[in-house]
Amino acid sequence: KEELKQRPQREEGPVLVGQHRAVRQALEQARRVASGDRPAHLWGEAGTGKRLLARLIHGLRGGGAADWVELPGEGLDKAELDRVLQQARSHRRTTIYLSQIDRLATSAQLLLEQWLEASEGFTPLLTSSRGNLFQVSQSGGFRPELYARVAVQQIHLIPLRQKKDDIPALAHHFLLQATQRNQSEVKRIGPEAMRMIRGQPWPGNARQLRLTIERAVLSCHRTSLFPGDLSPCDPSENHEVVMTTKNDFTGLSLPTGWDELPYADAKERALDSFHAAYLGALLRRTGGNISEAARRAGLDRSNFRRVLKRYGNPLAPKAGEGKSQG
Repeated sequence: KEELKQRPQREEGPVLVGQHRAVRQALEQARRVASGDRPAHLWGEAGTGKRLLARLIHGLRGGGAADWVELPGEGLDKAELDRVLQQARSHRRTTIYLSQIDRLATSAQLLLEQWLEASEGFTPLLTSSRGNLFQVSQSGGFRPELYARVAVQQIHLIPLRQKKDDIPALAHHFLLQATQRNQSEVKRIGPEAMRMIRGQPWPGNARQLRLTIERAVLSCHRTSLFPGDLSPCDPSENHEVVMTTKNDFTGLSLPTGWDELPYADAKERALDSFHAAYLGALLRRTGGNISEAARRAGLDRSNFRRVLKRYGNPLAPKAGEGKSQG
Protein backbone atom coordinates (compact mmCIF):
# COMPACT_ATOMS: atom_id res chain seq x y z
CA LYS A 1 0.00 0.00 0.00
CA GLU A 2 2.84 2.40 0.85
CA GLU A 3 4.52 1.60 -2.48
CA LEU A 4 1.32 2.42 -4.34
CA LYS A 5 1.00 5.74 -2.47
CA GLN A 6 4.42 6.84 -3.73
CA ARG A 7 3.50 6.28 -7.37
CA PRO A 8 2.37 9.18 -9.58
CA GLN A 9 -1.35 9.86 -9.44
CA ARG A 10 -1.76 8.86 -13.09
CA GLU A 11 0.72 6.41 -14.51
CA GLU A 12 1.29 6.16 -18.23
CA GLY A 13 0.75 2.82 -19.87
CA PRO A 14 -0.14 -0.62 -18.49
CA VAL A 15 1.16 -1.70 -15.08
CA LEU A 16 1.67 -5.27 -13.89
CA VAL A 17 1.32 -5.16 -10.09
CA GLY A 18 2.84 -7.77 -7.79
CA GLN A 19 5.97 -8.94 -6.03
CA HIS A 20 5.53 -12.68 -6.53
CA ARG A 21 8.52 -14.36 -8.12
CA ALA A 22 6.41 -15.39 -11.14
CA VAL A 23 5.29 -11.78 -11.67
CA ARG A 24 8.85 -10.47 -11.56
CA GLN A 25 9.91 -13.23 -13.94
CA ALA A 26 7.09 -12.37 -16.37
CA LEU A 27 8.15 -8.70 -16.35
CA GLU A 28 11.77 -9.63 -17.03
CA GLN A 29 10.70 -11.88 -19.90
CA ALA A 30 8.52 -9.08 -21.27
CA ARG A 31 11.51 -6.74 -21.36
CA ARG A 32 13.52 -9.33 -23.28
CA VAL A 33 10.68 -9.80 -25.75
CA ALA A 34 10.37 -6.04 -26.20
CA SER A 35 14.09 -5.70 -26.96
CA GLY A 36 13.56 -7.49 -30.30
CA ASP A 37 10.78 -8.13 -32.79
CA ARG A 38 10.48 -11.91 -32.67
CA PRO A 39 7.02 -13.42 -32.02
CA ALA A 40 6.07 -14.23 -28.43
CA HIS A 41 3.26 -16.27 -26.89
CA LEU A 42 1.54 -15.46 -23.59
CA TRP A 43 -0.55 -18.09 -21.87
CA GLY A 44 -2.57 -18.40 -18.68
CA GLU A 45 -6.12 -18.56 -17.38
CA ALA A 46 -8.73 -15.95 -18.25
CA GLY A 47 -8.17 -12.71 -16.39
CA THR A 48 -4.49 -13.26 -15.56
CA GLY A 49 -3.35 -10.21 -17.54
CA LYS A 50 -2.23 -11.55 -20.92
CA ARG A 51 -3.58 -8.56 -22.86
CA LEU A 52 -2.14 -6.18 -20.27
CA LEU A 53 1.30 -7.72 -20.64
CA ALA A 54 1.02 -7.62 -24.44
CA ARG A 55 0.23 -3.89 -24.28
CA LEU A 56 3.18 -3.43 -21.94
CA ILE A 57 5.51 -5.13 -24.44
CA HIS A 58 4.11 -2.97 -27.23
CA GLY A 59 4.74 0.16 -25.16
CA LEU A 60 8.29 -0.89 -24.29
CA ARG A 61 8.95 -1.21 -28.03
CA GLY A 62 7.89 2.39 -28.46
CA GLY A 63 4.56 1.60 -30.06
CA GLY A 64 1.54 3.82 -29.67
CA ALA A 65 -2.23 3.32 -29.82
CA ALA A 66 -2.26 3.76 -33.61
CA ASP A 67 0.28 0.93 -34.00
CA TRP A 68 -1.76 -1.62 -32.03
CA VAL A 69 -3.98 -4.18 -33.79
CA GLU A 70 -5.94 -6.69 -31.71
CA LEU A 71 -7.72 -9.71 -33.18
CA PRO A 72 -9.64 -12.58 -31.56
CA GLY A 73 -8.65 -16.02 -32.80
CA GLU A 74 -12.13 -17.42 -32.32
CA GLY A 75 -14.33 -16.68 -35.34
CA LEU A 76 -11.56 -14.89 -37.26
CA ASP A 77 -11.81 -15.72 -40.95
CA LYS A 78 -8.89 -16.08 -43.34
CA ALA A 79 -9.79 -12.97 -45.39
CA GLU A 80 -9.79 -10.64 -42.38
CA LEU A 81 -6.50 -12.06 -41.11
CA ASP A 82 -4.93 -11.67 -44.55
CA ARG A 83 -6.02 -8.02 -44.72
CA VAL A 84 -4.43 -7.23 -41.34
CA LEU A 85 -1.22 -9.08 -42.17
CA GLN A 86 -0.83 -7.19 -45.45
CA GLN A 87 -1.26 -3.87 -43.68
CA ALA A 88 1.27 -4.85 -41.03
CA ARG A 89 3.81 -5.76 -43.71
CA SER A 90 4.02 -2.11 -44.76
CA HIS A 91 4.05 -0.74 -41.20
CA ARG A 92 6.89 -2.37 -39.31
CA ARG A 93 5.99 -0.69 -36.00
CA THR A 94 2.55 -2.33 -35.94
CA THR A 95 2.06 -4.93 -33.21
CA ILE A 96 -0.53 -7.62 -33.93
CA TYR A 97 -2.01 -9.17 -30.81
CA LEU A 98 -3.89 -12.38 -31.65
CA SER A 99 -5.76 -13.66 -28.61
CA GLN A 100 -7.11 -17.20 -28.23
CA ILE A 101 -4.90 -18.34 -31.08
CA ASP A 102 -5.66 -21.95 -30.19
CA ARG A 103 -9.20 -21.33 -31.54
CA LEU A 104 -7.98 -20.03 -34.89
CA ALA A 105 -9.48 -21.85 -37.89
CA THR A 106 -7.16 -24.29 -39.69
CA SER A 107 -7.16 -22.23 -42.91
CA ALA A 108 -6.22 -19.10 -40.98
CA GLN A 109 -3.50 -21.05 -39.13
CA LEU A 110 -1.96 -22.05 -42.44
CA LEU A 111 -2.08 -18.46 -43.73
CA LEU A 112 -0.38 -17.15 -40.59
CA GLU A 113 2.27 -19.86 -40.81
CA GLN A 114 3.05 -18.94 -44.43
CA TRP A 115 3.20 -15.23 -43.58
CA LEU A 116 5.64 -15.84 -40.71
CA GLU A 117 7.79 -18.02 -42.94
CA ALA A 118 7.91 -15.31 -45.62
CA SER A 119 8.89 -12.65 -43.08
CA GLU A 120 11.51 -15.00 -41.60
CA GLY A 121 9.82 -14.81 -38.23
CA PHE A 122 10.82 -11.23 -37.57
CA THR A 123 7.54 -9.47 -36.94
CA PRO A 124 5.94 -7.86 -33.85
CA LEU A 125 3.38 -10.67 -33.41
CA LEU A 126 2.06 -11.41 -29.93
CA THR A 127 -0.35 -14.28 -29.34
CA SER A 128 -2.13 -15.70 -26.33
CA SER A 129 -4.12 -18.71 -25.18
CA ARG A 130 -5.75 -19.80 -21.96
CA GLY A 131 -4.19 -23.24 -22.05
CA ASN A 132 -0.77 -24.67 -22.81
CA LEU A 133 -0.43 -24.25 -26.58
CA PHE A 134 2.23 -26.95 -26.81
CA GLN A 135 -0.19 -29.53 -25.40
CA VAL A 136 -2.90 -28.33 -27.81
CA SER A 137 -0.48 -28.76 -30.74
CA GLN A 138 0.47 -32.24 -29.57
CA SER A 139 -3.19 -33.30 -29.38
CA GLY A 140 -3.86 -32.18 -32.96
CA GLY A 141 -5.86 -29.05 -32.14
CA PHE A 142 -3.19 -26.67 -33.44
CA ARG A 143 -0.61 -26.90 -36.22
CA PRO A 144 2.75 -27.91 -34.66
CA GLU A 145 4.60 -25.99 -37.39
CA LEU A 146 2.75 -22.80 -36.48
CA TYR A 147 3.34 -23.41 -32.78
CA ALA A 148 7.10 -23.52 -33.44
CA ARG A 149 6.90 -20.11 -35.12
CA VAL A 150 4.59 -18.20 -32.74
CA ALA A 151 6.05 -19.59 -29.51
CA VAL A 152 9.65 -18.56 -30.15
CA GLN A 153 9.39 -16.90 -26.73
CA GLN A 154 6.79 -17.82 -24.10
CA ILE A 155 5.54 -16.13 -20.94
CA HIS A 156 3.29 -17.97 -18.49
CA LEU A 157 1.01 -15.90 -16.23
CA ILE A 158 -0.03 -17.80 -13.11
CA PRO A 159 -3.55 -17.54 -11.59
CA LEU A 160 -4.27 -15.25 -8.66
CA ARG A 161 -4.84 -18.15 -6.26
CA GLN A 162 -1.16 -19.04 -6.62
CA LYS A 163 0.03 -15.56 -5.60
CA LYS A 164 -2.31 -14.62 -2.75
CA ASP A 165 0.27 -12.35 -1.12
CA ASP A 166 -0.13 -10.01 -4.12
CA ILE A 167 -3.90 -9.66 -3.62
CA PRO A 168 -3.74 -6.65 -1.21
CA ALA A 169 -1.44 -4.69 -3.54
CA LEU A 170 -3.68 -5.50 -6.52
CA ALA A 171 -6.82 -4.57 -4.59
CA HIS A 172 -5.38 -1.18 -3.59
CA HIS A 173 -4.16 -0.61 -7.16
CA PHE A 174 -7.66 -1.27 -8.52
CA LEU A 175 -9.15 0.91 -5.77
CA LEU A 176 -6.93 3.81 -6.80
CA GLN A 177 -7.89 3.37 -10.45
CA ALA A 178 -11.61 3.13 -9.65
CA THR A 179 -11.69 6.15 -7.34
CA GLN A 180 -9.83 8.33 -9.86
CA ARG A 181 -11.99 7.16 -12.75
CA ASN A 182 -15.26 7.67 -10.87
CA GLN A 183 -14.20 10.65 -8.72
CA SER A 184 -15.16 8.69 -5.63
CA GLU A 185 -14.49 9.61 -2.00
CA VAL A 186 -13.62 6.01 -1.09
CA LYS A 187 -10.08 6.06 0.31
CA ARG A 188 -9.44 2.65 1.78
CA ILE A 189 -10.48 -0.99 2.01
CA GLY A 190 -11.59 -1.82 5.51
CA PRO A 191 -9.72 -4.64 7.32
CA GLU A 192 -12.72 -6.97 7.29
CA ALA A 193 -13.32 -6.37 3.58
CA MET A 194 -9.64 -7.02 2.84
CA ARG A 195 -9.72 -10.28 4.82
CA MET A 196 -12.69 -11.39 2.75
CA ILE A 197 -10.97 -10.37 -0.48
CA ARG A 198 -7.86 -12.34 0.47
CA GLY A 199 -9.94 -15.38 1.33
CA GLN A 200 -11.70 -15.69 -2.04
CA PRO A 201 -10.56 -18.19 -4.72
CA TRP A 202 -10.98 -15.61 -7.55
CA PRO A 203 -11.57 -18.03 -10.43
CA GLY A 204 -11.76 -14.99 -12.73
CA ASN A 205 -8.33 -13.88 -11.47
CA ALA A 206 -7.22 -10.22 -11.48
CA ARG A 207 -9.99 -9.19 -13.91
CA GLN A 208 -12.66 -10.43 -11.51
CA LEU A 209 -10.96 -8.69 -8.57
CA ARG A 210 -10.81 -5.43 -10.55
CA LEU A 211 -14.50 -5.58 -11.43
CA THR A 212 -15.43 -6.41 -7.83
CA ILE A 213 -13.54 -3.36 -6.54
CA GLU A 214 -15.05 -1.17 -9.28
CA ARG A 215 -18.59 -2.21 -8.38
CA ALA A 216 -17.90 -1.71 -4.67
CA VAL A 217 -16.60 1.83 -5.26
CA LEU A 218 -19.62 2.74 -7.38
CA SER A 219 -22.08 1.58 -4.72
CA CYS A 220 -20.22 2.79 -1.61
CA HIS A 221 -21.21 6.09 0.08
CA ARG A 222 -18.45 5.95 2.72
CA THR A 223 -14.71 6.52 2.73
CA SER A 224 -14.03 2.82 3.47
CA LEU A 225 -15.18 -0.36 1.77
CA PHE A 226 -17.02 -2.83 4.02
CA PRO A 227 -17.88 -6.50 3.39
CA GLY A 228 -21.41 -5.56 2.38
CA ASP A 229 -20.05 -3.45 -0.49
CA LEU A 230 -18.55 -6.51 -2.15
CA SER A 231 -20.74 -8.54 -4.46
CA PRO A 232 -20.33 -11.16 -7.22
CA CYS A 233 -19.18 -9.83 -10.57
CA ASP A 234 -18.00 -10.77 -14.06
CA PRO A 235 -21.10 -12.73 -15.08
CA SER A 236 -19.56 -13.30 -18.52
CA GLU A 237 -17.19 -15.78 -16.90
CA ASN A 238 -19.98 -17.39 -14.82
CA HIS A 239 -17.91 -17.02 -11.67
CA GLU A 240 -19.77 -16.93 -8.38
CA VAL A 241 -18.13 -15.34 -5.36
CA VAL A 242 -19.95 -15.95 -2.08
CA MET A 243 -18.82 -13.12 0.17
CA THR A 244 -20.98 -13.47 3.28
CA THR A 245 -23.11 -15.92 5.21
CA LYS A 246 -26.18 -15.28 7.36
CA ASN A 247 -25.84 -15.94 11.09
CA ASP A 248 -29.01 -17.68 12.30
CA PHE A 249 -28.62 -16.19 15.78
CA THR A 250 -27.98 -12.48 15.14
CA GLY A 251 -29.23 -11.91 11.60
CA LEU A 252 -25.97 -10.12 10.78
CA SER A 253 -24.06 -10.83 7.59
CA LEU A 254 -20.77 -12.36 8.71
CA PRO A 255 -17.78 -13.62 6.70
CA THR A 256 -17.96 -17.15 5.39
CA GLY A 257 -16.30 -19.55 7.83
CA TRP A 258 -16.34 -17.07 10.74
CA ASP A 259 -17.42 -19.81 13.17
CA GLU A 260 -14.32 -21.85 12.32
CA LEU A 261 -11.94 -19.08 13.42
CA PRO A 262 -10.26 -18.69 16.82
CA TYR A 263 -12.43 -16.79 19.28
CA ALA A 264 -10.47 -13.50 19.11
CA ASP A 265 -10.50 -13.39 15.29
CA ALA A 266 -14.18 -14.32 15.07
CA LYS A 267 -15.05 -11.65 17.62
CA GLU A 268 -13.12 -8.99 15.69
CA ARG A 269 -14.88 -9.88 12.45
CA ALA A 270 -18.28 -9.95 14.12
CA LEU A 271 -17.66 -6.51 15.65
CA ASP A 272 -16.76 -5.04 12.27
CA SER A 273 -19.97 -6.39 10.78
CA PHE A 274 -21.97 -5.24 13.81
CA HIS A 275 -20.69 -1.66 13.55
CA ALA A 276 -21.49 -1.47 9.84
CA ALA A 277 -25.04 -2.76 10.41
CA TYR A 278 -25.71 -0.78 13.61
CA LEU A 279 -24.39 2.56 12.40
CA GLY A 280 -26.20 2.26 9.09
CA ALA A 281 -29.54 1.46 10.72
CA LEU A 282 -29.14 4.14 13.40
CA LEU A 283 -28.25 6.93 10.98
CA ARG A 284 -31.02 6.00 8.60
CA ARG A 285 -33.49 6.07 11.48
CA THR A 286 -32.34 9.55 12.53
CA GLY A 287 -32.13 10.91 9.00
CA GLY A 288 -28.35 11.30 9.25
CA ASN A 289 -28.56 13.60 12.28
CA ILE A 290 -25.29 12.99 14.17
CA SER A 291 -26.42 14.55 17.44
CA GLU A 292 -29.64 12.54 17.58
CA ALA A 293 -27.84 9.34 16.58
CA ALA A 294 -25.26 9.87 19.35
CA ARG A 295 -28.04 10.45 21.91
CA ARG A 296 -29.85 7.25 20.92
CA ALA A 297 -26.57 5.33 21.02
CA GLY A 298 -25.89 6.57 24.56
CA LEU A 299 -22.62 8.26 23.50
CA ASP A 300 -21.54 11.88 23.55
CA ARG A 301 -21.13 13.53 20.17
CA SER A 302 -17.30 13.41 20.10
CA ASN A 303 -17.17 9.70 20.97
CA PHE A 304 -19.82 8.92 18.38
CA ARG A 305 -17.83 10.80 15.73
CA ARG A 306 -14.74 8.76 16.66
CA VAL A 307 -16.72 5.57 16.09
CA LEU A 308 -17.87 6.88 12.70
CA LYS A 309 -14.33 7.85 11.76
CA ARG A 310 -13.05 4.37 12.59
CA TYR A 311 -15.80 2.31 10.97
CA GLY A 312 -17.09 4.73 8.35
CA ASN A 313 -20.37 6.59 7.96
CA PRO A 314 -22.69 4.51 5.73
CA LEU A 315 -24.63 7.66 4.80
CA ALA A 316 -21.64 9.91 4.11
CA PRO A 317 -22.34 11.83 0.87
CA LYS A 318 -20.17 11.55 -2.22
CA ALA A 319 -18.42 14.57 -3.66
CA GLY A 320 -20.97 17.11 -4.83
CA GLU A 321 -23.79 15.79 -2.65
CA GLY A 322 -25.27 17.56 0.34
CA LYS A 323 -23.82 17.03 3.80
CA SER A 324 -25.63 15.28 6.64
CA GLN A 325 -27.28 17.38 9.29
CA GLY A 326 -25.24 18.10 12.41
